[in-house]
Amino acid sequence: MSHYQDYDYELCGNTLVIYDLNKGSKPGSNTIDQILKCLKSKISSFASRKIIYRDSTGVFDGIQVNQSGDFLDFYNLGERVLDQALNKANRQNFAE
Repeated sequence: MSHYQDYDYELCGNTLVIYDLNKGSKPGSNTIDQILKCLKSKISSFASRKIIYRDSTGVFDGIQVNQSGDFLDFYNLGERVLDQALNKANRQNFAE
């Protein structure tokens, strides 16, 4: 766990799933740069993975990163079910 925020993560195939555990600290969306920096050192091929994030309300959205794995933007998935969020994220293509 990071000292920036209470979160957990898992790998689902080639997708990194980050969960805000909603334990009262700053929401993950406010500290996503720090979370990604921490996870980059733990996960191989970080920048080539799809990344999705479940916020404290239980809604999944995507995270777009650059080739170095640095945060660029969130994109809407708007799903509450992991499998549905993974399917939507895997259909996303961003121009480099």
